[in-house]
Amino acid sequence: MTSLAPTSTSEKSAKRSTSDRYWDAYQRRTLPKEFLALSVIGATLSLGFIAAVSAFL
Repeated sequence: MTSLAPTSTSEKSAKRSTSDRYWDAYQRRTLPKEFLALSVIGATLSLGFIAAVSAFL
């Protein structure tokens, strides 16, 4: 029985599509910044909610 998986690194990279390479680059460059931005937004909303609730208590 033959293996369908590529055996060498060069074979693996040669079989990767342009779409795969694009999403890998997106993951490395954009996702950390996006995660940080969403975290800051979440923290701001949480603090605003806490301030609003404490103002009415």
